[in-house]
Amino acid sequence: MQVEQFLQERNLTPQKFKQDVLRYLEQGLTMEDIALIYQIKLVHLLQYTRILGVFKVSSARASSNSQT
Repeated sequence: MQVEQFLQERNLTPQKFKQDVLRYLEQGLTMEDIALIYQIKLVHLLQYTRILGVFKVSSARASSNSQT
């Protein structure tokens, strides 16, 4: 399923999806839990969050994490 189809079927905008995912994570849910909420496979949830830019990681932080 493409991300556009996923959003359309659930009447979500990219911004609303981002807000919902971040809110769920703040509440202590895991990505597995969120995939169950949306009734999709975890791999698709991970793809959609990457495509829609839900998580912003600075390149400096990413490189420092890989060196530890």
